[in-house]
Amino acid sequence: MLCLKEKIYTILKTVPKGYVTTYKDLAKFVNSKAYRSVGSLMKNNKDPINIPC
Repeated sequence: MLCLKEKIYTILKTVPKGYVTTYKDLAKFVNSKAYRSVGSLMKNNKDPINIPC
C-alpha cells in the first residue's frame, strides 16, 4: 500500500504542464484531509523538474 507521499507524487506526475491545482485538491484526490502535509511534501520536493510543485 502506498503512503501519502507516494500517492501525491504519483498524481503529480500525471498533472499536465500548465495546469494549476491546489494542495487541497491533491489531498482530496487521495481521500485525505492532510492539506498541510501535501504542502510540506511540495516544499521538500527534491525533483521539481520531473515532479511539478
